Amino acid sequence: MKTFILLAALLFAAEAAPQRKSLTLSVHAKRIVNGVDAVKGSWPWQVSVQACTAGFCTHNCGGSIINAEWVLTAAHCITNPDPEAHRLVFGLHDRSDESESLIRKPTVIRPHEDFINDGFLAFPNDVGVLKVDSPLDLARPNISPAKLVSADVGPLDGTECTITGWGRLYGGGPIPEILQQATTRVLSNDDCISQGIGQAQYQYHICVNDDDGSNGSCNGDSGGPLNCPVGNDQQVAGVASFVVTGCSVTAPAGYARVSEYISWIEENTQ
Repeated sequence: MKTFILLAALLFAAEAAPQRKSLTLSVHAKRIVNGVDAVKGSWPWQVSVQACTAGFCTHNCGGSIINAEWVLTAAHCITNPDPEAHRLVFGLHDRSDESESLIRKPTVIRPHEDFINDGFLAFPNDVGVLKVDSPLDLARPNISPAKLVSADVGPLDGTECTITGWGRLYGGGPIPEILQQATTRVLSNDDCISQGIGQAQYQYHICVNDDDGSNGSCNGDSGGPLNCPVGNDQQVAGVASFVVTGCSVTAPAGYARVSEYISWIEENTQ
């Protein structure tokens, strides 16, 4: 039996239970472990979705800028409906230096209405959106919207993609100061199942695994983007969702498949 966990990475006890819930599954699952420092500004749609309690905020999840008013993240990152429980940081590279960043609070917190927080089902519909309290200045350095894949992009099987985030460097390890990135590859749904995620379903999940089992996602990467080359652009094809407990780098990681949710995203960001 393998244990799967959502990728959220709250560092304080008040929110730890709902955000880091562990569930035992009968399958295998993967994680940014063994990544490298990203070049500043190379992923300008990356957002730090922070959780706040008693006025203290810390990195919890990743997100992607959709446009000047909306952010895409994972549903399990935003189950708390209180706007004061969330803080969004844009244009961030080094978590210890927010001097060049924009800070926003959400006014709308909208997890997918059919999200199921159940590891036995591999957390279906793990997407959500946040509306910010004032529009972003997209002309600022290191801040620009992501391009989301279209509904007809296809499965992307075998595509070499990049995962990004400030997730733990290893299971139970520290959260990095500098944004991390790592290369990985999209698996077919059949390969995802054969490598251990028996619950994988194309309409919910896009699975990734690097070629040599050396890197992956970890707690704190939840909600962050799976960046894949489509045409001449890097486009967001997945939203980080779950891993095996301990952030094993030898099993696939589970992402919500953006192409299957693009209509929901568009309808819910009007």
